Amino acid sequence: MIAPAYRPAFLNLTTAGGPIEALGFVANHGHEKIKPGIPAQTQAKMIAGAKGLLGTNFDYLSDTYRRLEHLDIEDTYISELYKAVVALQDASA
Repeated sequence: MIAPAYRPAFLNLTTAGGPIEALGFVANHGHEKIKPGIPAQTQAKMIAGAKGLLGTNFDYLSDTYRRLEHLDIEDTYISELYKAVVALQDASA
């Protein structure tokens, strides 16, 4: 991860195949760019239009959503956020 707003951490996850330990990148709440408490619909609007040097924010969310789905890992927050962004994109098409 190249952004200091995130830090690496090993996470214990539960999967259909049993528990696993995985490397993840979690928000560094001490960093000025991390803004907790943004409503989900506002987050979805931000993600739908955000783009950086490495691509769109939606590409990152979509890749995360699809990888979790492939690994049979349910993350309600990611799933709901993904569906909200897709709904926004569909509505604007």
